[in-house]
Amino acid sequence: SSTAIGALMVLCVTKLDPRLLAATMAFSSGVMLYVSLVEVIQVSYEKFLAEHAPPYAYLFGTLSFFAGALIMAFLNEMVHYMFEIIVSGRKRRDRGRP
Repeated sequence: SSTAIGALMVLCVTKLDPRLLAATMAFSSGVMLYVSLVEVIQVSYEKFLAEHAPPYAYLFGTLSFFAGALIMAFLNEMVHYMFEIIVSGRKRRDRGRP
């Protein structure tokens, strides 16, 4: 329902302001991150609760979420690093050709 409300709000705007678009997209991504965070932590909490006491289950669930976020950030940086190496290697090879 919130998606429909947001779509109706766009229909009411006659001129699209880039600042308004940036603000609404930032708000939307923040809401999506929050919902994901809450749901993922809740599921991991339930799984850890089968083996651990409630405070530790919540701690492990939260730490697991943020460890996953750090791993994803590291992998993102590695992909960009490797891409730059591949692109710079191609440029060096191509310079030697007539």
